[in-house]
Amino acid sequence: MRYSSNDGACEKIEIYFNEQEVRAYCEVVERTYKGVVPSLMCANVWPKFKLFQKFQQENILLVRTTCEEFESLKCRLKYEGYLTHKSTKKFKTYIQYIYDLKIYKDNRQCIFIRQTFIKKEVNDEV
Repeated sequence: MRYSSNDGACEKIEIYFNEQEVRAYCEVVERTYKGVVPSLMCANVWPKFKLFQKFQQENILLVRTTCEEFESLKCRLKYEGYLTHKSTKKFKTYIQYIYDLKIYKDNRQCIFIRQTFIKKEVNDEV
């Protein structure tokens, strides 16, 4: 069976980091709030993309994250976020999904995050 996917599909949304939410996040992860958004807080952004919402009812496992921060993200500023579905591959009984998140401010890339997820393929045969 060949697995079809939307490799290369991309979606753009506006992103805004609320200072109160960032402060609360910093407190939970035991980091001092310094006026910037911790890069790992960008995990809160993924479900906002329609492209990623198909996984909300799925049992997927995050297996790899690569993060490059070029410019600190700040609270109370508007950013442009682009989520791109890089690839979907089938390996035996698992399906691997790779997505890239890029966040820009004034056409400057601030952050790049690539995440790799896997999902156990459900076999409908009885």
